Amino acid sequence: MATRGFVTVATGKWYCYLAQNLAMSYRLFANCDMPFYAITDKKGEKKLKKYFDGVIVVDNPHYNFLDKIDVYKNTPFTKRFF
Repeated sequence: MATRGFVTVATGKWYCYLAQNLAMSYRLFANCDMPFYAITDKKGEKKLKKYFDGVIVVDNPHYNFLDKIDVYKNTPFTKRFF
């Protein structure tokens, strides 16, 4: 398990699209080798798998800001900064 990395939340079609762009931008411009994970719904899993180092699927997403609260309990990293 990695100690540190990035996590983004993308539930819903529009946010999955934005997450794809975020991941591509990170890979292209960031001079960083930390892993990048996405937390998404079941529909977003297939779309985001090829862009992120890991995809975590939440079973019952809220489709609003409450999904961001789930980051803390679903993050795969041992060191947390929030």
